[in-house]
Amino acid sequence: MNESDDIKDKCPQWRAARLRFAGQEWTREKYYQALEDAVHYDPDFSIYYFRMAILLLPRWYGAEGELEQFCKDAADHIGGIKGDILYAQIFWFLDRNFDLDNLGKQNPKIDWQRVKRGIEALLA
Repeated sequence: MNESDDIKDKCPQWRAARLRFAGQEWTREKYYQALEDAVHYDPDFSIYYFRMAILLLPRWYGAEGELEQFCKDAADHIGGIKGDILYAQIFWFLDRNFDLDNLGKQNPKIDWQRVKRGIEALLA
């Protein structure tokens, strides 16, 4: 047995990489199971949520409103200001990395006040 055999038990990035590369190959249920495992391992590792958000973009596999609901549910699960920060981070990440015309300010399914609170908390 070498030292890399137990990397998945020590490294949150291993789970993030697993989520990144499995999205197109796995069923939705299997992907959610892997996400649940990752979040259970480290609920504060925001990259897990970013990976799921990418998968739920309408251009990939997400139905209308599914991404926004996932972000709300994830942030609510974390709760408080940490939840607001996560909510803001997800949309910030998506905005920086993808062409999000359909997620712009006109999208009523995004809680823009929560995004603002999260960004203000990050900057404080």
